[in-house]
Amino acid sequence: RGLKDKSPEELTQAKVDLLEEIINTQNDMLKSTLDYNPVKIFVPYKEVLPLYDFGLKVPEDFTLIWSNDNYGYVRRYPSEKERARIGGNGIYYHNSYWAPAGRSYVFLCSTPLAHTKNELSKAYTEGIRKLWVMNIGAMKPLEQEMSFFSKLAWDIDKTLDSSVYWNNRIDLCKDALYLDSV
Repeated sequence: RGLKDKSPEELTQAKVDLLEEIINTQNDMLKSTLDYNPVKIFVPYKEVLPLYDFGLKVPEDFTLIWSNDNYGYVRRYPSEKERARIGGNGIYYHNSYWAPAGRSYVFLCSTPLAHTKNELSKAYTEGIRKLWVMNIGAMKPLEQEMSFFSKLAWDIDKTLDSSVYWNNRIDLCKDALYLDSV
């Protein structure tokens, strides 16, 4: 180590300080430019999560967006303190994933609807309610998952188990075939 080397903690603190300065500068720009308060988000994901856990201060009116692990499991739920934030909490849910060869699933979804419902229901119960975003690669092959996600986001309190969803889809298909034959 050299004379001007910094410890790993000092380097992490320097990153936190820089990111806080960037966030605050951008927030000030929005306040001085807009005549309304837009939705502002912070996504503690991958390389930013350790900085957030180290003590990065995110303004209270920012919505924290949590994510799943690319395989349908929500990585983390907000703490009591995070649930009390003015900005609230949201989720970024992958139903398609671009990754190194052998792990990507852009044109299909390997997450069962029942699992999606279970994870998103837990997320809602844990205070992730303000904003739900779904990552899909190709819309047509993931139309069913997109529709299911949208229905959960719209009214999660409604009992929407996968068997009811499938029966409704089958009825819709039968109706469409009937109308096509008329």
